[in-house]
Amino acid sequence: MKGLDLDMYTEVVNWKEMADLQLSFFKASISPQDFPQDHAIFAGLYNYATKHHIKYVLTGSNSATEFIRPPLEWLYMNDLRMALDIHKKFGKVGLKTFPLCSIWKYRIWYRYFLGMKRRFPLDYVVYDKAEAEELLHEKYGWTKYANKHYENVFTRFFEGYYLPHKFGYDTRKNVLSNEILVGTMTRDEALKILEQPPYDPEQAELDKAYVAKKLGITTEEFDEIINQPNKTPADYKNSMWLLKVSVAVCRLLGIENRNMR
Repeated sequence: MKGLDLDMYTEVVNWKEMADLQLSFFKASISPQDFPQDHAIFAGLYNYATKHHIKYVLTGSNSATEFIRPPLEWLYMNDLRMALDIHKKFGKVGLKTFPLCSIWKYRIWYRYFLGMKRRFPLDYVVYDKAEAEELLHEKYGWTKYANKHYENVFTRFFEGYYLPHKFGYDTRKNVLSNEILVGTMTRDEALKILEQPPYDPEQAELDKAYVAKKLGITTEEFDEIINQPNKTPADYKNSMWLLKVSVAVCRLLGIENRNMR
């Protein structure tokens, strides 16, 4: 922010509501445990933009490093119906101030009625991730973290411990596959990386204790929750069938080019 001389507004989410929703998701025993924080980030951003009549929202999502995405079984999409059903079953604190925004709201109401548009600047240039990281480090003092989405303790624990330990999912596979296809890494180099654990096991245990404390439970209680039988979004009310139909319709109209499998 200082380097580009930009203004910054911070949206503070009520921690009791946030922690209650996160704990509800863990008790639900599904894989997409990053839903609460991701939803708060994007809902807060979109709601703020439309409230202040900001027409353009910029995102770092890009085709160069993210064209191979994890399957829906790993990281389920923004399904507010599912989230509210999970919170109704396991939550104890009302979501009175928590930022909420359904996919229909930001893709239809915000876009076509309020005029808010999402733009992807990195897709308009030849994006080289290594060069970008070097530029950010040299010019702005940015420090690289070990793996994609290891920018904070929760995401590091979620992708480095929870997903591999509970579901056998290793998100490094799709990240490294992207690098192989763009030519920044060989397949042999990727396989060598995958021979190592996602991150240090001792640090993982420390992170687990930290996350448990933030959620207001003991590490032993957290272990019991993690070891519950695995479930999927299909075990809760969800909008998957409607999302698939909507994507199919949008493809026919030429406003969507993705497949949902």
